[in-house]
Amino acid sequence: MATVGNGEYTYEPVENWAKLPPGWSFKEIGSVGVDRSDNVYVFNRGEHPMMVFDRAGNFLRSFGEGSSQYVFRSCSGSNATRRAKPRGQ
Repeated sequence: MATVGNGEYTYEPVENWAKLPPGWSFKEIGSVGVDRSDNVYVFNRGEHPMMVFDRAGNFLRSFGEGSSQYVFRSCSGSNATRRAKPRGQ
């Protein structure tokens, strides 16, 4: 496996880390984030847009199913996520 980063911030991919529910899969992952509890949030373009895992890769929950009528944007500076309709309302 390839190691990325340098210094004290080096990382190696862990194959099959995410333990998805049976029949679920990722489709075109667009973003990954981590909260202060080390939960990992994976945004993808599949049936279950946002999936949440604990640090060991155990599936916790999903959300965003059927919510394509909204656009979500986040700002790391203010630690805020905002929801808007595609036309900006």
